[in-house]
Amino acid sequence: MKADDWQMSKVFLGGGDVQYVLPIFQREYAWEEEEWRTLLDDVVETYHESKNARHEHFLGSLVVIEEDSKKTLFQSYTLVDGQQRLISLSLLLCALRDSLEDTSAIKQIDKYLLNADEHGQLRYKILPTEKYDDRKSYRAILDGKPAEGLHSRIVPAYSFFKTNLCSLLANPLIDSQRFFSCILTSMYIVFIELVRTDKPYKIFESLNHKGKALTEADLVRNYIAMRLPAERQHELFHAHWSEIEKLLSEQELTARIPEVTAFLRHYLGYRSGELPREDKVFISFRDRVEKQLKANDEEFIDEIQSLHRFAGYYDKLLRPTKESQSSIQVKLERLNVLQATTAYPLLMHFYYLYEIEAICSDEFALVLQVVENYLVRRFLAGEPTNYHNSMFTSLARELSLTGGKSAAALAGALGERNYPSDNRIRQRLSWNRLYSSGKSKRIAFVFESLNRSFDSDIALAGPGTIEHIMPQSLSNEWRAHLGQSWQEVHRDFLHTIGNLTIVTQDWNTRKLSNKPFSEKRQELKNHGIHLNSKYFGSTFVSWDADAIKARADYLAGLALGVWPAFAEPPRSEGVKGTTPISLTVRDQHYNPNTWFGWRGMLMQMVNYLHELQLLTDFEEANREFKWWIDRDKHDSPKYYRQSSAGWWIYVNLSAESVVRFCGMLAHHCGVRDDEWSFTYE
Repeated sequence: MKADDWQMSKVFLGGGDVQYVLPIFQREYAWEEEEWRTLLDDVVETYHESKNARHEHFLGSLVVIEEDSKKTLFQSYTLVDGQQRLISLSLLLCALRDSLEDTSAIKQIDKYLLNADEHGQLRYKILPTEKYDDRKSYRAILDGKPAEGLHSRIVPAYSFFKTNLCSLLANPLIDSQRFFSCILTSMYIVFIELVRTDKPYKIFESLNHKGKALTEADLVRNYIAMRLPAERQHELFHAHWSEIEKLLSEQELTARIPEVTAFLRHYLGYRSGELPREDKVFISFRDRVEKQLKANDEEFIDEIQSLHRFAGYYDKLLRPTKESQSSIQVKLERLNVLQATTAYPLLMHFYYLYEIEAICSDEFALVLQVVENYLVRRFLAGEPTNYHNSMFTSLARELSLTGGKSAAALAGALGERNYPSDNRIRQRLSWNRLYSSGKSKRIAFVFESLNRSFDSDIALAGPGTIEHIMPQSLSNEWRAHLGQSWQEVHRDFLHTIGNLTIVTQDWNTRKLSNKPFSEKRQELKNHGIHLNSKYFGSTFVSWDADAIKARADYLAGLALGVWPAFAEPPRSEGVKGTTPISLTVRDQHYNPNTWFGWRGMLMQMVNYLHELQLLTDFEEANREFKWWIDRDKHDSPKYYRQSSAGWWIYVNLSAESVVRFCGMLAHHCGVRDDEWSFTYE
């Protein structure tokens, strides 16, 4: 590596024709007005300060790799870092050129923008990335052609410089020729030239301190491109990473995180069972490659192919219309309303099983229904959502290791993870302040689902909005209706589900609003959907705390019918923090003195199945329980123990996971649920 201070005249001219090409891993042009204005202000300030004495201003660094000049007959570089400032400076020069009328001055500036003797793409001294129309926009602007309909940030950058330069040059104190000279001779860059052995992605990582900060996805993209085998870099990058960026956009947000970064975060969570911090996605990805995959080229290529595959699943989770199977598409759309992004690591796991035909479309639809059930019941019970991130991520990893494929297996696992009972939902729903601006779509989803339980064909005539029956601002008439305790009733019950319903915005404004209850009740009685007309058609005249709680209980009953509790309480319910004291399999009772703890119970179950000749085919067992059963020796008793048949069994499991694994082993061996049991204290 060598580094020198270069004037911009040398950067753009290089002793003749020169070209800087953006490598495949570089992100799109991303500077915005704040950066444009800073650059222009720096140039103007330097212009004034250099009026009577030479003044130098350093803009930052350019990191390049020199390419083989035999292919182009002139100096060519791959631009590893510094594209934002270099493109911006060239746009400033172009805007200056287009603000002048002097033909000789225009030609002089063109020498620093274009390679006059070249044609096609070689004509441009800078060749931006093709992402988001950057290259098309840049070429159009330098050629003096319209760049309309192109989405690159390059277009508004040029417009900003052109507008501001026109205003600046209107000042008689600003000399255009000296301004041009200032850009070329007073503005400096640190020019860092690498050779291929310098590991440019390492340097690229460390240069994220100036200009527009790189996103986590930017860093991953660079790392992938530079880690790919050189002879296959272009092929594999375009076949996989470029396709990921077509599916997912870093300019769009999901759960307040750019899409590609969010995908990488959830993918890494699925692979490891632990969700990385938003600002640690790149580090987590790099560590996975270098520590878990051991930097092996073939395994790395497999990982990039896997990323591409899972990005396709993620795209469908975000945009269900891309899913061709209608039954799955509908369920995904419902989960989107519930803002189920926390479940994406788990859902990617099941999407993978669906794609490889390990489960059918009906089973996948049931899986989505189970996730909806879990999320809605926790929402109705007022349970915190921050639990979902770690829970769904660890569950995705657990199911991927244990071969959990069915909706029933998922229901069993979720049933053990703070799953609200019917009684808890009824109790909390009466008092839970369900309504807030961030929850209105989910409340509308609940009401629309409840209404379909009466008649699936009758729906709202337009987008639904949440109506407070007792209004948010109480009139004197409403206060009198509520009685002496109106303040307490309003405070405690205003935002509870019993006081809420769903109507169209037109109904909310025209027919309900803050009207007295007697008028509201009449309107709701005549409303087109059964959820309102059926309830408010009954005979009651007051709307107080008791009436609101009664309606909440009524709605709870409907909700528990639409989202019923999973059929049976899981065997592992309540085992956390306990000790097993007995195991019975087909009437054979095992002495607790012969094994210790839940891990011991697991080993006893495995050994008994060996004895019965029910668990003898290692290949078959390994296929179903790949990550739990191994034939190779393991030295850590914390993680593996050897069974009586010489198999190594993974035992570093929670009490709940041991019980679940025992159940799966029993099922695998044909032992019915009623043929085995255990007790604990």
